[in-house]
Amino acid sequence: MSDFEQRTALCVAPNGGKLSKAEHPSLPLRPVELAQTAQECLDAGACLIHVHVRDRDGGHLLDASAYREVIHAIGEVVGDEMIVQVTSEALGRYSPEQQIAVIKETRPEAVSLALRELVPTQAHESGFAKLLDWLRAEEILPQVILYDPDETFCLG
Repeated sequence: MSDFEQRTALCVAPNGGKLSKAEHPSLPLRPVELAQTAQECLDAGACLIHVHVRDRDGGHLLDASAYREVIHAIGEVVGDEMIVQVTSEALGRYSPEQQIAVIKETRPEAVSLALRELVPTQAHESGFAKLLDWLRAEEILPQVILYDPDETFCLG
């Protein structure tokens, strides 16, 4: 068995951008809640936590300050034992340019990239390629999200 076949990474996504405490009362939304969840997930063997942040009304938010607050809170609890991945998902609220801006302002250790949101048209392909180059130069780990098998054609 090769080294690659022996590696396993347990990644967790405890909150998402849509559900609220009305649906799930224990849904971690505040920085302190996400930090506690990160510790519990680390204790269970996870090495990466994918986080969403919310506005005051509980709505999906892309905001560098809010992300930095969550990243700091998690780091205070788990140190550097867990990778914190932020989302760039628009969920119908943000343009590709706004998504890219928050990634660059936040400078996270890792980021998820919903391809259909960041490259909604062919005109956005060069901007996405530049983002990937920037992520590589900054040593930020990207995860490209494909919601449909046809999206693989955009990666060629």
